Amino acid sequence: ADRLEIKFGKIEFLYDIKDSLVTDFTIVMNLEKLSDDVLLSLTEILKNSPGNTNLFFRIRESEGSQHIILRSRSEKISVKKDLISYIEGQEGLSFQIN
Repeated sequence: ADRLEIKFGKIEFLYDIKDSLVTDFTIVMNLEKLSDDVLLSLTEILKNSPGNTNLFFRIRESEGSQHIILRSRSEKISVKKDLISYIEGQEGLSFQIN
């Protein structure tokens, strides 16, 4: 019988290496479902999450396929659980990694 052998060279926790693996983070915004409160809360979370990940925004209209992509040149972030949880809990917001 043929036997397969698996050798592990290195095991790392995802939490420890995520900043080097996640290079771009895009927040997708549905323009018609955004409110000032959502934008203020999101801004506060992003300011409290400095890091090395490039931050992008994809702003789209809800009816059409029109969208614009904006890159933050001054802010880089660390993708943390509170940011992900906030985005997932808001109608009109979603995210993409890399």
